[in-house]
Amino acid sequence: MDVDKKIEELTAEIINCFSNEKIMSAVKTQILREWAKEFPIYSDIHFFVNMIFSEVDEIKMKTEVLINIEKPNAYLCLDALTQYIEKDSRAMNIRRKLEDYLVKDETRKM
Repeated sequence: MDVDKKIEELTAEIINCFSNEKIMSAVKTQILREWAKEFPIYSDIHFFVNMIFSEVDEIKMKTEVLINIEKPNAYLCLDALTQYIEKDSRAMNIRRKLEDYLVKDETRKM
């Protein structure tokens, strides 16, 4: 299967996570806790990636496409997924959906 096709499938799987209320509620709670601190360290993307990676097995498996080694470990996959969502232009829709979700839920005020 083509790498670009696999990355598209990974992106679609991540976007599907926005409809999972359990995941998004947990992400929102973690973000609110972090931003209540005097000096927040972690980004919204950090919490979102950690939650979907730990809760959705399909994402764990599909993340391997982001790393060019035969059997990457979970830590490498998690880091690659974070970098993909934070910086890759193909993940712009994911970043926008996360920002829209947080603004809509009033977790973030624009």
